[in-house]
Amino acid sequence: MATFLDLHYYVIIPIYNEDPLIVHRALHVVLQNKNASIVVIDDGSAEVFFSDASRVTVLRHVVNRGKGAAVKTGMAYVKRCGGGVV
Repeated sequence: MATFLDLHYYVIIPIYNEDPLIVHRALHVVLQNKNASIVVIDDGSAEVFFSDASRVTVLRHVVNRGKGAAVKTGMAYVKRCGGGVV
């Protein structure tokens, strides 16, 4: 029987003008779990966030729309991918 730890889950991280080092450290911690995928929503930052990790998806808003809109964008992406635990 599958446990919660066996499920694939998504971590949604909205960012806006964040220090890239802090974000990359957070990604490193979450990616220690093989069942995790990360969805980063860059909410109109001045500098574009980029990650080359295979389980990190970066979505971008052209202008800042707020944390709520960034989370909604992330949830919509997860739904299009077939759902999972968020």
